[in-house]
Amino acid sequence: MAAFKAVGTVDESHRELLDAGLTHEELTRHYAADVALGKCTVSLRRRKECWSVRVSNGLPYQAAQKLNQEWGKRIRVRGAGWNTPLKEGEAVLLWEVDDPEALQVLIRALKDHFLPPPAGG
Repeated sequence: MAAFKAVGTVDESHRELLDAGLTHEELTRHYAADVALGKCTVSLRRRKECWSVRVSNGLPYQAAQKLNQEWGKRIRVRGAGWNTPLKEGEAVLLWEVDDPEALQVLIRALKDHFLPPPAGG
């Protein structure tokens, strides 16, 4: 029995899934990725016209409120409508993101909050 070798690229991971019998259509119909960011896991799901982003530990109210105020039309909390107000003290676990720039902003905010600062910084 041959074991899996260490994977060096995302393409190699996709190749393993294709070799296992999944089709390109199955892999892209609702593309999903789970990424560990320090103290939390981020699950990203590609939907028809947006990304759904769920975190295992809620982004605290202060950080979530800042995102909502600046990006509420493009990063929608709880997948709700534009500029949905947060409840005081609410930690947010779910967003729907409508465009690439907004997705980059959300990922940066999650990394800034959940990843430890770089050594010496």
